[in-house]
Amino acid sequence: MFVYQLVFFSLLTCVQSLETPKNVTCKISQTTFKSILVTCKTQLFLPQSAFSLNFTSKSTTLNDTSSIELNCTSNSSNVQPSQVHIDMTTCLIQINTTHLEPGYYDLQLIASPVGNDSSVESDTIRLHFPKELQTPVCTDPSYDIPACTIGLSKMLCVSCVAPIALGKARCSIFYSSTYNYIDFGSSPAHPHMLLDQDNVNTYSAECYETLDLNMFKDGIKFNINFTQVIENGDTYGTSVSSASYYFESTKIISFTVDGNSVGVCTNMGDNFTLSCETRGSPLADKYLQLGPTLNNGYIIYSFPEKELTRTIMETYDYGYYMCSTGQDPEHRDSKSVYVVAPDQTMKRDNQTYYKLQYTGINNNTAFVLIEVTGCPEPSTMTLFRKEDDFVKGSGVDILTEGIYLTYIRSPRLIQSSNQYKAVGYINVTFLNKDLTLNLPEYRLNVSNGLSNFTIIDFGVYGKFKSPH
Repeated sequence: MFVYQLVFFSLLTCVQSLETPKNVTCKISQTTFKSILVTCKTQLFLPQSAFSLNFTSKSTTLNDTSSIELNCTSNSSNVQPSQVHIDMTTCLIQINTTHLEPGYYDLQLIASPVGNDSSVESDTIRLHFPKELQTPVCTDPSYDIPACTIGLSKMLCVSCVAPIALGKARCSIFYSSTYNYIDFGSSPAHPHMLLDQDNVNTYSAECYETLDLNMFKDGIKFNINFTQVIENGDTYGTSVSSASYYFESTKIISFTVDGNSVGVCTNMGDNFTLSCETRGSPLADKYLQLGPTLNNGYIIYSFPEKELTRTIMETYDYGYYMCSTGQDPEHRDSKSVYVVAPDQTMKRDNQTYYKLQYTGINNNTAFVLIEVTGCPEPSTMTLFRKEDDFVKGSGVDILTEGIYLTYIRSPRLIQSSNQYKAVGYINVTFLNKDLTLNLPEYRLNVSNGLSNFTIIDFGVYGKFKSPH
């Protein structure tokens, strides 16, 4: 009779109308070493209506079929149903695995109202029971593994699963890093059903450890051993399977915009390329955050590739871009760059004199710090002598031997009402040149390609000291 129900169902599915009751949905909710608990939810019938739930197991290896017929209602107790809401009923079905043989099983669960075999629905679960212990696989370190203690600061969980034959298993985990070697010892593995990409539930065992995030910083190697004793009558056999895994917290190696690790100036409508290179095992996801300031990001993008090209379409495309990554969502590794609109002028932030303390003429170096704002950054710098209130040799570059000008950028930004401005510090170095003799003041010309900025009254102060 039950086989007839299966055939009838296969024919009926072809002619069901739009008013056909909704599906039965079943899944494995709990696994022990002796049984498997299957949860089935149905929206087929009213909660107070009784219906039968047929459980069919067919082994693809033994080619046999067995069936169980259950009565499940919202107020029945034999299969522990519970009412979820007005049109849903949940049935819990316990499957005894003690006498099951290794192999693949197709479990078909068919529900129909009592006294109405013409209205049925079903769901299928595929099970695999291995003949012997197989190679364990460890998941990536994660915060969301329910079996581990969650909520502890800077803690990650590593879960390892090995498909096993029916029965109990033990596992042992030990790890080694640059400074540590710890053996967690052997502990019972927990029964577990591993769902693969083909929707096959494989009978397995699981063990897990919770570790401090700092242990993964410079890399950590795990070694996992699963051991299972299989009884076959009076015969006992021991099976061992091992594997090794290497984990390293993901960190950012470099983050640049158009090859610049600080920032660039980009006109409206132009493209710019962000490049974020990371290292880790396995690599955690990267995220790109855009905001007016580093502490006020308002747009977050996924950043799956190494490079990302964007176009300045609106004013809000200007600002800070930050690449972040890491297994710890509260303490991600991050680096930032800025993309700003070019200024048309450069200016000095303050009007004070810049003093240079010079103390010798041989093998002596003196420095002066000159601050200007503007974007793009200064591209050329020229030093002129000043004498008698006018500049001699105006327009003549006197970068004579022994005088070097260098420019050092600062990552600091100054926010204005309509855009950002990069602040640069020009570090002027004078080598092996007596600038105090008849040259009391200088003029420094700075250009960024769009405009020029002139610093005058660049004084040289200090008493000349003879090297003898």
